[in-house]
Amino acid sequence: MQHLYILGGRRTPNTEDNKSGFSVTKWLKKVFANWGIPFNDPCCNAPTIQPVGVTAAGVLQIFNAADGTWSSLGETVNTDPAITALGTDNTDGYAITKDYNVITGGGANTGVVLPTATVGRTITIANLTASAKQVYANTSDAIDDKTATTGFTILQPEQVITFRAHTVALWQSSYEATGSYGAVYADTISEATSAAGVTADGVLLKDGGVSNSGVTMIASFYPQVVQNNIAAGAGGAIAVTTYLTTINTDAVGDAFTLANGTQIGQMKKILLVVDNGGNAVVTPATAFAGGTTATFQDATDYLILQWNGSSWIVLENYGVTIA
Repeated sequence: MQHLYILGGRRTPNTEDNKSGFSVTKWLKKVFANWGIPFNDPCCNAPTIQPVGVTAAGVLQIFNAADGTWSSLGETVNTDPAITALGTDNTDGYAITKDYNVITGGGANTGVVLPTATVGRTITIANLTASAKQVYANTSDAIDDKTATTGFTILQPEQVITFRAHTVALWQSSYEATGSYGAVYADTISEATSAAGVTADGVLLKDGGVSNSGVTMIASFYPQVVQNNIAAGAGGAIAVTTYLTTINTDAVGDAFTLANGTQIGQMKKILLVVDNGGNAVVTPATAFAGGTTATFQDATDYLILQWNGSSWIVLENYGVTIA
């Protein structure tokens, strides 16, 4: 609880007009009497000083020194603690009248309307609901650099925003002051639901990969390592640290293996350059969509593959048999 202690005081009249004196104590007594608050003047043998307090709920109280208790004055500070957002624009939203406001109800994208911007006034709005709410200026004002009267600010669940009127007809929000409209400042953005990823304007960031929200298209990643070549008769592992691997066969053929990709969207091209009679057979660690091996029979046969997180997808196939 916060306490306000009022100390008595008076200004005595001067000698020229001893009837014109103004007593601060008498004036305060009248003010407190109107509020129903007992008043003691510590300068005049008063046993106590009367403190005024405000509870966490915003209720004004007075301290009773006789029994050490606080009693409510039946008034509250400038707070609207349980707002139900309404409407869809600044003509039918809930009208804000208090300086501190808490939204506790209302459907998604319902709203509240700010009062007329008066220089020096500050309005704070908290959204304690589970859905986004909209904050509108009234019909004569604007919010930040948004369109006057119709522009609005979106208040996400659990967010608190403060509006200040530095001039008439314009509210400046804490969003604009911190650059929240134009940029998001964060070192790390993590998914809230496991395996769901994070979607930004229709682009899904998930498990190190980038795709559209429907996951029908995946962004491509190309390793920044120069191509490598596997000589005829060598066979063995095809590197996944490079984009292009050229292979060659001897007369009896060569066997190759292909490890899983390391990045969703990783691209890989395999090209048979020299065919000395035998086939090149590539076996992936995880089967292709259409089979467990890829057979290169002639020079210029090639595959272009993309790793989707679980297997290599064949995007282009020239002359290669998947079986």
